[in-house]
Amino acid sequence: MSAEIAAIDTVNRFNLYVDRRDWPAARACLADEVQASLGGTGGGQQLPADRFLGMIRANVESFQATQHLVVGHHLRLDGDGVALCTANYVNHHVSAAGRWVIAGQAEFRLRGYPGGWRIDSVTLRQAWEEGRRP
Repeated sequence: MSAEIAAIDTVNRFNLYVDRRDWPAARACLADEVQASLGGTGGGQQLPADRFLGMIRANVESFQATQHLVVGHHLRLDGDGVALCTANYVNHHVSAAGRWVIAGQAEFRLRGYPGGWRIDSVTLRQAWEEGRRP
């Protein structure tokens, strides 16, 4: 598998594992520290991967179902073992309050490790939402 496909695969698997609530598999896609900017304001905060995943888990498990779609990947490799994957996302959430959909752009920075790529930064920039936020 090429480096480009492997990096994109890591981003896709992470989102799939979150939807499946397969937390050990999702954790395996992350570096030990993750720079997280989930509000789209930039900067964000540096978190241990387990804490970052715990925040996602607490949010996702409050829903009956989720579906994170990440499409239109654009990948840049810098030659020093770093990849930047920018994509569009649409996240569907279903709860007793109804359906809530958010969409925008996501930027994942990955670093090469023995055994594959790992995500060490996530920035989400929301463009729109629909439905009732729980």
